[in-house]
Amino acid sequence: MNGLVFDSVEEETLLNAMNDELPKIQEQVYYGQIESRTNVLDKLLSESGLSRYNPQIIGGGKNKPRYVSLASSTKSGESMLDDDVNYLHSSETSDDVKYVTHLLAVDVTTKKGMKLLHEGVRYLIGGSKSARLGVLFSSSPNVDPYSLLFIK
Repeated sequence: MNGLVFDSVEEETLLNAMNDELPKIQEQVYYGQIESRTNVLDKLLSESGLSRYNPQIIGGGKNKPRYVSLASSTKSGESMLDDDVNYLHSSETSDDVKYVTHLLAVDVTTKKGMKLLHEGVRYLIGGSKSARLGVLFSSSPNVDPYSLLFIK
């Protein structure tokens, strides 16, 4: 949820939080604040108490979100990610067109990064035939070189 990987205990917490919000949504339907033509996702995201952005990507505090255009850095007709991303897919679908690409930026020197990579591989093993997983490996600058032997 919101860009984070949950384990089974956290999934239970998430379900409990969803069940806590259900009466509020039912009340809004009862009083006509949510109708059949209302976009419920937009309505929920417009609520002041709901976090819209992942705080690990766009942090709160004094710094405002900064958006960077990547359009000028691409070469004409070429993708920026072709050289840096390793793509994983199910072995029996190697020649098939993949309609969905899930991109993961993984810091392989941390437990969180390895857990994220593990979740991505588990997703592919789970039977995704029309998707592939793009993995962009990264690491912190002051890391032991032997911990990077995993990459290639």
